[in-house]
Amino acid sequence: DLKAKEDVYFNDGYIFEEDTIDCGTGYINGKLVENTLKFYKIDLLFTFGCSLLKSNIFSIPKYGCVNLHTGLTQYYRGVDSTMWAIYDNKFDRIGNTLHFVDDSIDGGGVIAQKPLDIKFLSKTDDINDLFIHTCLDGFELIVNNLQFIVNKQIEVKNIGDGKLYKIKDKNKNIIKIANSNIREKYEELYSS
Repeated sequence: DLKAKEDVYFNDGYIFEEDTIDCGTGYINGKLVENTLKFYKIDLLFTFGCSLLKSNIFSIPKYGCVNLHTGLTQYYRGVDSTMWAIYDNKFDRIGNTLHFVDDSIDGGGVIAQKPLDIKFLSKTDDINDLFIHTCLDGFELIVNNLQFIVNKQIEVKNIGDGKLYKIKDKNKNIIKIANSNIREKYEELYSS
């Protein structure tokens, strides 16, 4: 279901074939990635949706390694943060965090955050739509902060750690409740 939504939203790009390293699942912290990053003398590395990096990788870039987390880390860390905010019926806690990568899960110093404005919500939207809207907002957050990161004109904040969710925490009933909460939110927004 998410793949079908990605095809609709990203039909004109966001998939980059050049300058990518296909290291295979489970090898993100391996020698291929490490040696490639060192060879190219990477200044800045962005991660999005990858597994936990080890210091042999995130310490290589000159300006650091920055993760785009589709969640507000003071509330939700780990996977499916958008869905968990919806499940908790906390739509004001949907958003993005741009943070430096360290040894923790989504716990590095925060560069910037942006809550998602859900005024675009349509009657047919589900958790996948809101996740993709969060991704798009997150890509914009990266663009808007890139120069500040490179010029070291940022004030890194430590804002606390939210609840950590893992893949195993998600099930069909939770998805069903989250989608029901979206429909209720839509009615609340547009019933007047």
